[in-house]
Amino acid sequence: MRSKLLRYTAIAVVGAGLLSACQTTGSNKYGYDYSADVCKVQRDRLLEQQDYFAEDLIKGVVGGAAVGALAGVLGAAITGGDIGEGAAIGAISGAVAGAGAAYFNHVLKESGNQSRLLSTILLDMESDAERLARTQRALDALIACRRGEAQTIRANVRAGTIDAATGRTQMATLNKKLREDLRVAREINGNVAERRTEFRVAAVQVGAVPGSRPPPRTSVSSAPPAAATAARPTVQVTAENKPTQAKIGQTYTTLEKRSVAVDSKVTELASLEQSTAGDGGFSTSWLPGAPAISLAVTPMPAKVGACGVCSGS
Repeated sequence: MRSKLLRYTAIAVVGAGLLSACQTTGSNKYGYDYSADVCKVQRDRLLEQQDYFAEDLIKGVVGGAAVGALAGVLGAAITGGDIGEGAAIGAISGAVAGAGAAYFNHVLKESGNQSRLLSTILLDMESDAERLARTQRALDALIACRRGEAQTIRANVRAGTIDAATGRTQMATLNKKLREDLRVAREINGNVAERRTEFRVAAVQVGAVPGSRPPPRTSVSSAPPAAATAARPTVQVTAENKPTQAKIGQTYTTLEKRSVAVDSKVTELASLEQSTAGDGGFSTSWLPGAPAISLAVTPMPAKVGACGVCSGS
């Protein structure tokens, strides 16, 4: 009995340790040294969110399953039950097909009971909702920092602290950094959209948000289109789990709102990047004494003969 307990406990602990190691390595970076960047702190905060949203949802579930298996082992040992059965997580039948169903099917299989299924979905959703709030704050701070950087360059040229050529070089460097910022932000946005699709499928399948089936096909081409029908959830939630089901619906609504807010910030960052591109960074009223003149190179006038316009020629 003791040897079996130690064996199952070791398996669960090692599995959890390996997953933890995977989560702490391979941190994504910009690919070059930016230690002197005035916005380094803001960049790093955005990179933290990039790493989080790049993680596969199912990996998080596997990590929870490893901890759950360990709890099952210890619980079975305390109650005198069979350790092997206590460590195993039973599968629930009823997997669904279609895009975005991988997460739900995995949680469905690993949960073993309805309460754990709903709790896992809710906790994962709450984690993403909190991370989306962090992402919005990170983007707000980075945008403010980059905008201040551009304003400083323009102010220095106006004040004569730096010449126009230096200002142009600094603005080009800023634009390069903004392009990298935008690349990271767009990657986050894409991963957020994928995860939200997974969560929506899960929420629909547990009846937390309304879903719909496509209208049935008809062989008569002239027939009016059939209305979509309400999709019946795969999991029929008991009265005991209704509060968790309701929280899943509320949290999914929060996810949608925060996803839209993050998308808006990515658009704002893209607009800032465009405003510093090429002569766009130097094109309007901030120039001293010449509000409408840009720093673009002005072509030299054509040479004229010494006599000017000579008569009789």
